[in-house]
Amino acid sequence: MSVFPHLTVICGSTQILKHCNLALLSSPTDSPAILSYDTTFYLGDVYASVLLFRMTVFQSTPVIPALFLIHDYKTSITHQEFFSHCFSTFQTRKYHW
Repeated sequence: MSVFPHLTVICGSTQILKHCNLALLSSPTDSPAILSYDTTFYLGDVYASVLLFRMTVFQSTPVIPALFLIHDYKTSITHQEFFSHCFSTFQTRKYHW
């Protein structure tokens, strides 16, 4: 979390992140795990962005939110910081980004 010079909060469930890691590591080519990112909510003074993934280990392949970003400005630097955190959170050395 960062509050200066801008508010930036990254949050998510460690259990969900473990499942997301599993989906990314084990997704077959015919049903790949898909990541999607969007700034979808404006909550008065802040924005909420969400990183979604498709859980391919289940037959129904539900789409589940992995991480949330709460931020006060929609700048490219804010989103770059978020994805830097994502790359350090997930076992990125095993993926083909």
